[in-house]
Amino acid sequence: MSAFLRVATAVARKDLRTELRSREMLPALGQFVVLALLIANFGFDVGSGGTRIAPGVLWLTITFAGLVAFGRTFASERDQASLEPLLLTPASRSAIFLGKAFAAAALLAACEVVLVPALGIFFDIPVLSLPLVGALLLATVGMAGLGCLFAALAAQTRARDLLLPVLALPLWIPLVIAGGRAVQVSLGGGGELNGALALLLDFDILFVVVASLGTAHPHPDLLRIAVVGDGVLLVAAAGLAIFYAPPDAVQGVVQKIFYLHVPAAIAAYLCFATVLVGGLVYLWNESPTADRLARAGAEVGLVFTTVVLVMGSIWAKPIWGSYWVWWDARVVSTLVLWLIYAGYLLVRRIAAPGRQAARFGAVVGIVGFIDVPIVHFSVTWWRTIHPPLETAAPSSLPPEMLLTFAVSALAVLLFAVVLMGYRYRIEVLRDRLAEALDR
Repeated sequence: MSAFLRVATAVARKDLRTELRSREMLPALGQFVVLALLIANFGFDVGSGGTRIAPGVLWLTITFAGLVAFGRTFASERDQASLEPLLLTPASRSAIFLGKAFAAAALLAACEVVLVPALGIFFDIPVLSLPLVGALLLATVGMAGLGCLFAALAAQTRARDLLLPVLALPLWIPLVIAGGRAVQVSLGGGGELNGALALLLDFDILFVVVASLGTAHPHPDLLRIAVVGDGVLLVAAAGLAIFYAPPDAVQGVVQKIFYLHVPAAIAAYLCFATVLVGGLVYLWNESPTADRLARAGAEVGLVFTTVVLVMGSIWAKPIWGSYWVWWDARVVSTLVLWLIYAGYLLVRRIAAPGRQAARFGAVVGIVGFIDVPIVHFSVTWWRTIHPPLETAAPSSLPPEMLLTFAVSALAVLLFAVVLMGYRYRIEVLRDRLAEALDR
């Protein structure tokens, strides 16, 4: 552990000394902060609500200053071609990453030292409070973890200046939401401060651990990176659903099942669409890749359909008074969908292995997809107590619920893709084993 800390400290000291000698980043970031506040002062009607506008301006400025700071994390090594020699040393990659992240976080913290007093001057609000400082420090730690990880990934690409914001900004959103709420409360707004700070701390722990795991492998594959990113999104979605999204005015807290129930249904549709496309391609040219994708999609889709049925039953009990309503068209058609793809997997198992099982499965998968639009439009075509498509559409949700739903849907869809990816690899290994046994 002492060697790990010595390496991290040496890397951080080297980066900070380089910045103090060159004086490239700090003056530019300080000027950027002042200009951003000046533009915000003219762009918003500050006199009518400085306390209400200030948190948004604060986090917008920190976010873009962070992109600049973390984008330069590996600039000196890239310009001097010293990154590869640094990685060839016996030093731990995680220690190197920690040192880089600490130096970049220190630069961002220095930027915040200028930003916070300037914000108070421009917007005429009291900003020197312990909760505000705590929220900024916690958010800086989380932003540094992900920012340096994605900066390391982008440093070896030609589109690094574009890739870093594309990767970092979506995953910084939970920090901005929790931090914005904490700053708003610290400036006198309503809400619970401890919950927002606890959420920031949870995100920090997750992001730092994930970033450390990501740097521990010299050659991480795409699925592993997707697992890391989806783990962040899933935790963010859970935090938003529990702490950020307000309970429904009619259904209460139980309505929050919506943030898993509906994304799981969308993920099931995606998986069964994969079975459809895979079956069509296999019948056209007998591609083994298409058949493996169809098998993977069917199994993962069946799992998500099971989640939809279970979560729907739990949701239905306090709202409808019963776990299951047989005359509801949406409920029954979803059960039929589950039975169809359970039958698909049964056909694949009992048919003769090889070409016959693949062809039979392709036909069942293609025909079975007919039930997907039936499930979706059942609330319009038949009698049902599910809400109609117009009122259940995400666009009809309040902004807080819409954001939570969007993050949840993205996290669940990426989770479905990751599961199909790993299931496809299993199918490849299974086919190779069958070929080896047949020889």
